Amino acid sequence: MLLTAGPWSTPLAATVGVELPVYPERHNILITEAVEVFNCPMVLCLDDGAYFKQCPNGTFMFGRDDPGEPHTVEAGNSAKFLEGVTTSILKRIPALRGIRVVRQWSGAYDNTPDHNAIIDWTPVEGLLVNCGWSGHGLQFGPSGGRVCKELLMGEAPFVDLHRFRLSRFAENDLFFEPAFI
Repeated sequence: MLLTAGPWSTPLAATVGVELPVYPERHNILITEAVEVFNCPMVLCLDDGAYFKQCPNGTFMFGRDDPGEPHTVEAGNSAKFLEGVTTSILKRIPALRGIRVVRQWSGAYDNTPDHNAIIDWTPVEGLLVNCGWSGHGLQFGPSGGRVCKELLMGEAPFVDLHRFRLSRFAENDLFFEPAFI
């Protein structure tokens, strides 16, 4: 059986006695009106967690990792996010001052203490988990799915899963990245 329920993985695993160090965290994104294309790459600011990219149609997407966001699956727009991310971005691109926000939304990430996924068998026989992607899930979904298929079929995974083991939390063998979205 495969448990891959994102931010709902912890309460579902608890129903069979499995403890997962996965918690939900709300993340916000906003989109601006379209402006002249700057032709700049996606930027991730290591000092404050802000990130932005200009879309092909000229709109900008702004986001920001904010550890102060609630640990909840409940959606909700945050004025604190809006103020923080726009202040950060405008320091870097003053030419965007006055740009209008078209929409803002939020969604829940499934985080682990080191912000990296868990792909491992649990103490419950036959229960495999794939969760805790902390926003990386879209990028790594195909690989994560392939590995889970291989494990469930009794095949050797095509990549080494040691870093994604559940026991790393109890062993205090976490691996942190300098930045993540």
